[in-house]
Amino acid sequence: VFVSQGFKIPYLNDIRTQTSAKVVFVSHNAPFWESLFKKENGKYSASKSFGKWLEWYLLRSLKFRLGIFDKKLIKSYLNIYNSVDAFGVLCDSYANEFATKLGVESSSSKFVTLTNAAYPKVGNCTQNKQKEVCCVGRLSYADKRVDRLLRVWSVSAPKHEDCVLHIVGDGSETTTPKAMAKQLGLK
Repeated sequence: VFVSQGFKIPYLNDIRTQTSAKVVFVSHNAPFWESLFKKENGKYSASKSFGKWLEWYLLRSLKFRLGIFDKKLIKSYLNIYNSVDAFGVLCDSYANEFATKLGVESSSSKFVTLTNAAYPKVGNCTQNKQKEVCCVGRLSYADKRVDRLLRVWSVSAPKHEDCVLHIVGDGSETTTPKAMAKQLGLK
C-alpha cells in the first residue's frame, strides 16, 4: 500500500499500474483549501507594499475572479481521484463536497472518511484541573489565522477568567500573534 498524505504526486497512477500496490491519497484539509490559502496569502502579501498591491489586484487575483485557479485545482484533484484506490477525507461532508465538485457519485465513490481514532476516557479527569485552551500548529496567516483566535479570545476571556489560552507553534508569523496579544491586552 502506497499512501500519499496530502501530496499531489503526479505519478500516482504509474505506481498503481506498474506495481501491485494499492494507492491511497489522504487529504488532511478542507476540500480545495489551496484556493482559499492562495487568495488569503495574496491579499495579505498585497497589504505589505503598494507594488505588491498592484501586482495582486491587477494580475494575480484575476486567476481567482475568472475561476482559472479553481478549474486547474479541480482538474488536479480529479486526476488524483482517478489514479488512486481510495481517497481519504476527514468527514462525510468533505467527501460530498469533493464528489460534487469532481462530478463523481458520492455513494459509489472511492472516498473514505477517516474519523479521529482517539476518544477521551470518561471518568479520569480530576476536579481541580485548570481550564486550558491550546492551539497547536504552524503560525502562518493564510491558513491558520491565529489572529481570529486572538480576537475571539479577547472577547471571551473576561467572561472566563479561570481559562488560559496557550498558543504553541512556529512559522512565518511568529511575532504577529505576540504583538496582537499585547495590543489586545491578553496575557
